[in-house]
Amino acid sequence: MIPCWINQQVLLPHGQIIEIRRGIRERDDRIRVTRFFDHTHKSIFTSWDNGAGMSNPPREFDPVIIGMITDVNSTGSQTSFNLRQIKDGLPPFNVGEGPLTKTFISSRIAGLEDERLQSALGICEAGSQPIYWEGFPPESRPAQEVMIERLDECHIYVGIFGTEYSEPTIIEYRRAEQLNRPRLCFVKNVDNRDGQLTDFLHEVRDGIVYQNFTSPGELKILIRDAVVHAIEDLFE
Repeated sequence: MIPCWINQQVLLPHGQIIEIRRGIRERDDRIRVTRFFDHTHKSIFTSWDNGAGMSNPPREFDPVIIGMITDVNSTGSQTSFNLRQIKDGLPPFNVGEGPLTKTFISSRIAGLEDERLQSALGICEAGSQPIYWEGFPPESRPAQEVMIERLDECHIYVGIFGTEYSEPTIIEYRRAEQLNRPRLCFVKNVDNRDGQLTDFLHEVRDGIVYQNFTSPGELKILIRDAVVHAIEDLFE
C-alpha cells in the first residue's frame, strides 16, 4: 500500500486505477506538482503547489506510480487514499493515456473467427489492449515463436476452445501457466469435441476462470467482465 493525499476535494471511487506522474519545484524536494491520469474514466487532473504529497516524497526522476485506489477519506479540503501496488513479476504496464494492460487471445483461428473478433471487442471494452495473431504485421519468423514472444509481453491470457484440438493453443496456455498470468478460458458449447481437447479441458478447469458460452455475442460479454476482474487482480 502507498499512502497518498491531495489538498483538494477529488472524487476517487474505490477500485479506480490511476497513474501518478510526479514533479518537484527547485526550492525543495517535496512534491510540488503532481499530475494524475485516471485510467478508469480517462481523465486528467493536476494538483499544484503544496497540493499533493506522499510518504517519503519521491524525486523528480522516480518512475511513474500506477495503483488501484483504496481507503478513500475526505476531511475538510483534503482527500487521502491508499494505492494497491502492482504485483511482482508482471511485464511493464503501459504508461500513457492508452490501455494499461495487454490481453493475449489464444485459440485456433479456423472455425472461431467471429469468436476471436468479439473477444477483441470485449477486451477493449474492459480497458485492455487485445493482442492476437490477426493484428500482427507479417514476419519471417515461425508463427509459434512470434506468438510466445507476444504472450510474454501480456498481463492476461484468454483461451477460446471449440471442437478441435490445437497444439499451438496448448503451448500458449502452458506458457501463460508458467508465467503465472491470470488465465481466462472460454469453452464453446458443441455437440462433438475432439477427445484430446476434452481431456485437456478436464485437466485445467480447476483453479482458473473457466466459462462455457454458446454465441460470439455472449462470449464478448463474458470476456469483458472477466478481464475487468483480472485487471483488478494484478494489484496487491
